[in-house]
Amino acid sequence: MNDADQEPQHVQHTPGILFIEALLELRELIRLRYVLDIGQSEDWLALQVSMAPCLIGYGDIARRLHDDPKTKREGNIYWKWIETYVADDYCEAVRVGSGEFSYTVDVFCIELTIERIA
Repeated sequence: MNDADQEPQHVQHTPGILFIEALLELRELIRLRYVLDIGQSEDWLALQVSMAPCLIGYGDIARRLHDDPKTKREGNIYWKWIETYVADDYCEAVRVGSGEFSYTVDVFCIELTIERIA
């Protein structure tokens, strides 16, 4: 999955939706800049912490919307987004990423404990 897979979802919107999407894209750019800054200036754990909300959050939000019978499917401009983030490949990425994040946090806590004891 890549950004090119998501682009067709942003077509055929009203001007109000386009404005909202422009704001969301700006927010994404700000978040991306934050993650890049963390990656350049902090350690591996900080980078994992900065990326975890998107990895886990997108999957969680999409799953809730997908499973909610009140979620409109026909004509929903976000339905393709929802399907993208409940797809097997993304769910596997969340599973692997969550496991790696948990492992990284465990190792960091162990190292911190050893440093404090020593």
